[in-house]
Amino acid sequence: MNTPKNLTLNRGLNRTAMMLAIGGALAGASLASAGIDREILGVAITPSSPGELSFYDISLKLTVATTPSSAPTNASMLVALQRNGSTVPGGLATINVQLDGGSGFCGAGGCGPSCGGGYINGVFNTMLCLKDPPDCAGGCDCECRFPSITWEFPNQEFEPGDEIVVILIPAPGSAPEPTGDTNHKWTTIFDGIPHFWQRRVQSVEVVAASSGRPGLVDLVVSGDAIWHGIKKPSDLGFDVHCVDPTGNSIASGFVLGGVSPNGDGLACGGIGCGGLCGFWNGNQVDCFAFPNVNFLPCVCGGGWIIQFLDLDPNDLDGTKIVLKPAPGSLPELPGFPSDPTPVCPDTDLTGDCFVDGDDLGTLLGQWGPCAGCSADFNNDGVVDGDDLGQLLGDWS
Repeated sequence: MNTPKNLTLNRGLNRTAMMLAIGGALAGASLASAGIDREILGVAITPSSPGELSFYDISLKLTVATTPSSAPTNASMLVALQRNGSTVPGGLATINVQLDGGSGFCGAGGCGPSCGGGYINGVFNTMLCLKDPPDCAGGCDCECRFPSITWEFPNQEFEPGDEIVVILIPAPGSAPEPTGDTNHKWTTIFDGIPHFWQRRVQSVEVVAASSGRPGLVDLVVSGDAIWHGIKKPSDLGFDVHCVDPTGNSIASGFVLGGVSPNGDGLACGGIGCGGLCGFWNGNQVDCFAFPNVNFLPCVCGGGWIIQFLDLDPNDLDGTKIVLKPAPGSLPELPGFPSDPTPVCPDTDLTGDCFVDGDDLGTLLGQWGPCAGCSADFNNDGVVDGDDLGQLLGDWS
């Protein structure tokens, strides 16, 4: 996905209001070639610098969806950022979106295939048939849209209690919004806590193959997805890749990531943890502790686990676990990356991803009959020379 450059226009507040009014009027009077829906997928509010409590970067994730059309369509828009009813300085931008004729056809084969494309600020982007609503887990409808368009409003001053509004307005001469549509507007009362989402790896384990096949192992990866301030059903789905040192994926799997806030996207912003804050893939989740200097100590989130079966342990040398947001899901945020996580050998008994004297000491401490012990690498119930040889073979 190509992210357009931020061409934010600096305008006086009176001129801003005039442009928004004219844009809406002209768009409503135009004849659309297709049913166009400008949608806000998510809005993040993150500190402009570590520890900053007054200035924040606004990262807007939006898209344009279309119904089938044989004709090219102008789906351009104005993006406005408002604080307490007034557009902030530098808070008005234009995104030029031109859809190719023939876009919008998803067919009956389910979600996933491309359905046309168009130009976002002069750069071609492919449109995909993606599930609607985003948190749908089965029997989903599909809509043809761009996976995600990112727009940034950096270094904005906000205080707790401020009403923050982001709104997408059809540009003059472009196709109008559907009657009664509300997903082009996002509103929150800022609680002083960054609004964000993040996918994380919590643990990576190499274990004996559950199939019982000798010489092979399973790779068990677990983690969570966390968020604060998500205000609508959203998709945090992602692919999990085990990547070798050359960048090739030797194993991969998909984690479903349907997020449904429980009416209040700020449910974890109060005092103390605990209590229902939403649903993760249809399962109730509660606020939990998340110590961080930029946040109050609670966030909402849900866990995940994935297992790669019957791998050659020699293939895992130097590998890392990489999380890649699925097309159409909320993308990574600046400052909240899903950093690659090293896959440590099962002979690493201390969890530091090195096999050294500390691990040797642990093995020797378990020497002899020791069923279920961590140093019994071949699971024969005894820690002996076979296990020692495996540890020395992984020495680093």
